Amino acid sequence: MQLVGRAHSIVRTLDVVTEPHSQTSTRAFDWQPAVERHNQRVIVTLLARGVSFDRARDLAQETWTRLMEQERRGALREIELPGLAIRQALFLAQDAVRRMRAHEGINEAILDGTSANEPNPERAILSKEQLGRAQRELAKLPKRSAEIFELCYDTNLSHAEAAARLGVSVQHVRQTLYEVRKQLRQCLREEP
Repeated sequence: MQLVGRAHSIVRTLDVVTEPHSQTSTRAFDWQPAVERHNQRVIVTLLARGVSFDRARDLAQETWTRLMEQERRGALREIELPGLAIRQALFLAQDAVRRMRAHEGINEAILDGTSANEPNPERAILSKEQLGRAQRELAKLPKRSAEIFELCYDTNLSHAEAAARLGVSVQHVRQTLYEVRKQLRQCLREEP
């Protein structure tokens, strides 16, 4: 059932905006209707990943700008929306987080008087304490929740694959993972 729904979604997406492109193509892709149709989905995907609304709008705009530039250069052979735009937006969001973390590491190193590559003993101890608290919290989970968490995070199965393996709905898997992550966040926020 899930596969049929996914196939329908893919076909619906492909018949609307999949268009082969080559460097010799003289026709430019009409971006305006594509942006109008899929921009909100790109923003919602970013919001679901925890990006603020303003930042999600900025990233979506940067996504469309980059895709238009890539298409103009002939770098896109095929445009499959909204998938291509969502992947680009998530890449941009991850890249921004990496740059921010690298910048924070440099700033902390300057303030601490240590090299950015040197391990910080206080941070190492805190990380070990947090890891221990997280492991204890995971050990308290009900068996089914622990199985779902392990399949999705240790085995790297998709939500659909984990659901099929355990004989539960995909929504059940998502809800369980949400609750487990919520418990872990609360556990890690608490002072020891």
